[in-house]
Amino acid sequence: MTEHSTQGTGRTPVSRPAWARPSAVDDGYHLDGLGDLALALGGSSDSHNWTHTLLRLIAKSDSERLEALHRALPWHVHAYLWWRDTTTSRISTAGELHAELARAAVIQDEDDGGQDHRDVPDW
Repeated sequence: MTEHSTQGTGRTPVSRPAWARPSAVDDGYHLDGLGDLALALGGSSDSHNWTHTLLRLIAKSDSERLEALHRALPWHVHAYLWWRDTTTSRISTAGELHAELARAAVIQDEDDGGQDHRDVPDW
């Protein structure tokens, strides 16, 4: 993930939300578009699915709205920004996305001194 996509995120944890469903695809699945990204995040490729709709909203957001969405839904925003940044040169796989999300969660834990902020609102 590039530096510009993480600026100003503060202590917002990037760990998987407890309510998120498991990935609907295997690790080798190619993430060609938002529908594929939604599947990898446990949603559906159906454009009326909540995860797919959220990803479309993230994609259309300006920097101010993106910052607000990141505070509310950091895991999804991080996933979208990583996917967007990697698709400029190649097509990523679900496994690469899952590895990046795991890496981001570990880095967040290290930055916070190992504290778990998943149940603590950041407001």
